[in-house]
Amino acid sequence: MCSSDLLLNYSLDENQNTVKKVNEVIKNISEYNIHLLQEADLAIHFSILGELRKLSPEDKIKYSSAISVICGNLLSCETSGTFYDYDSLTFYRGSITASDNFKKIRSGAISVLKETYDLLSKSDLEDKTKRKIEIISSLEKACLQNSQSSKNDEEYYKLFNLVLENAKEVVEFYISKIDEANYRILLSIEGYMAILHYKSFDINKTNTTNPEFIKTNDELMNLIEKFRDKVNQDKEFLIYRNLVSGWGYLSIYRSYYGHDENTEQNELDKIDGTITNYAKSIDEDNLDEWLDRVFKVIKDYDGDEQTLKALNLLNKVAKLNPKLGFRILHEREKEISKLCNKSFNNSVILSILSGLLEEREEETKQQIVSYLEQDKYFKECVLAIGCSKSDIDIELMKNALIKAKEKIETGKTKSDILLTFIRSLEKYIKPFDKEQKKTIPKEIKDFLLSIIKILTLNKNGQLTNDCDIIITILVENTDSKDEIQIILDNLLFNKKIHYGCEKILNQIAKKYPDKVIEFFDKRLDIEVADKKYDAIPYELYNKTLKDELANNVEQLFAMARKRFDDDDYLFEYRAAKIFKVVFTSFAKGFEKELIKLVKTEEKKDFDFVIRILRSYTELNEYGEIERLHNVCKEIIKSPLYDEGNELYTELKIVLTNSGFMIGKYGIAEKHERRVKEIKKWKNDFNDKVKRFYDKFSDSELKYAKKERERADEQEKLRKL
Repeated sequence: MCSSDLLLNYSLDENQNTVKKVNEVIKNISEYNIHLLQEADLAIHFSILGELRKLSPEDKIKYSSAISVICGNLLSCETSGTFYDYDSLTFYRGSITASDNFKKIRSGAISVLKETYDLLSKSDLEDKTKRKIEIISSLEKACLQNSQSSKNDEEYYKLFNLVLENAKEVVEFYISKIDEANYRILLSIEGYMAILHYKSFDINKTNTTNPEFIKTNDELMNLIEKFRDKVNQDKEFLIYRNLVSGWGYLSIYRSYYGHDENTEQNELDKIDGTITNYAKSIDEDNLDEWLDRVFKVIKDYDGDEQTLKALNLLNKVAKLNPKLGFRILHEREKEISKLCNKSFNNSVILSILSGLLEEREEETKQQIVSYLEQDKYFKECVLAIGCSKSDIDIELMKNALIKAKEKIETGKTKSDILLTFIRSLEKYIKPFDKEQKKTIPKEIKDFLLSIIKILTLNKNGQLTNDCDIIITILVENTDSKDEIQIILDNLLFNKKIHYGCEKILNQIAKKYPDKVIEFFDKRLDIEVADKKYDAIPYELYNKTLKDELANNVEQLFAMARKRFDDDDYLFEYRAAKIFKVVFTSFAKGFEKELIKLVKTEEKKDFDFVIRILRSYTELNEYGEIERLHNVCKEIIKSPLYDEGNELYTELKIVLTNSGFMIGKYGIAEKHERRVKEIKKWKNDFNDKVKRFYDKFSDSELKYAKKERERADEQEKLRKL
């Protein structure tokens, strides 16, 4: 078996990681690498194309995905590569010359893709639509010019003309396939036609000096519009297109593309109007016909459900004609349940229920209760309750919560389902003053807190996932430390402090900064037992949160000191991190607190301060470094400091711990820079500080000299 056969076979492996790596190898082999082009011109790519042509029809079907990847690379107009020597690395990127050989390769790749597409059409593979779309994606590269080309270069026009000729061939192929292609494929092709039409229109606006160029481009635009006109003769496809995205004819083939936001909004309004008109036209007689269309779209669709207009249509039908909405729920339930196995999370049910709630609230609530009793569509029922036009039915929500607890306790569902309850309540959190602050009714606040307690019991820390805004508003609306503690107890189950968690902690710190410090203290206890737990983050991004904690410096020191006194050998990597996170720039107030501890002249205080200083490894601003140096000088001046004891070594580590390194002499320059930064110590009034400088500078400069010699020696070896 030759290497090409081996790669093709592995491209069908069941292990997706293997397939991914094989596709990377195939991509690297078939792309236009500048080194290969210099050594062998296009010989390797001719060889690859020859191997593809030799494949039997059966193998072309079998390996169609790999063929799409290879031919997509062969159709690219771009070449790239890297050059490096002992002291530099250069990245190259540019366009391939439109030589006769390159034309033959592109023509051959297009032929292989077209043949493979036709073979797939005759096959009975279940995933042939997906494979055809992969081919369509690869054929798009035949129509794209490399953006790196210079428009003043004659080669640019040669290459672009080749691209336009290839694009014409591709569009003619698509026109020939309109009658046999299914709607999902037509929609995919139409998306690429939109891009091509846009680019072609732009060419006519910006290139008016090359008549031959313009002529070829006009021919391409005419072909695209021929495709458009033929597709638009199929009225059923127009409905399909609108049910998928709603963009339709005007948005895909605009004659002018410099539209503003108002034009965009007008078109969006037209789309909504089209879906509304569809909903109004649906009655008892044609309902099944429309549902067949809708379900077909949903089965085909693999994008974002929020842009799927078919769901919007179901919602409008239920709203405009509740009788039809209930009929859909009752008569087509089996079909809906099959659709709901997709990643749409039963959005069909939710679309219908939310529409019905606007017109037939009581009757719809009875339907929801029935679903809950049958243990059906649980998540959708909870979200639908939140869509009610009137005030929330808190009793119905409580009943649903009881049902949720039963499902969690019996293992029928995960506790994540509880997050749905929180999201469904967002509508009832309303602004109450000009500053857009928001209030939560007491019954909803109590309900939210009960949900958080259940999440905590189940060790579920996902409260900050999409719910951080609601929880932040909940914190704004409570002055009870007990209620704040309920929220903090849940946040302990977040292994990392991410953005949403920071937002909630920031709001809590405005009222009770001591509770947030206590929260970090508890996290440090958990980190000891769980190595994957990150008690204190590398950085806090919320400045207000850092400021609130910095104003409580005494409590921060108390928390850290307790852990230091307990002989935590990882103190500087755990508890001491809180200072680095809160006092990122080594603030003046922090400097004063450290100097106050040094002046106690207690050995334990000295060690505590030095361990904190050792956690600062990224100070680069002059003011920050100077404040750290001031603390170090106070340690040196103290009677406890002896030039021969371990404090010298500790201070040396602190002074050389931070800083950046760039280039060949980066390490040497870092150590030289450290000497320069404390140069004024040489003239200090304190003799101990002067002697420290002499000893430190002598050691650092010797090290820097050796490092320069080592760097020079390494460079000589690399040149050999």
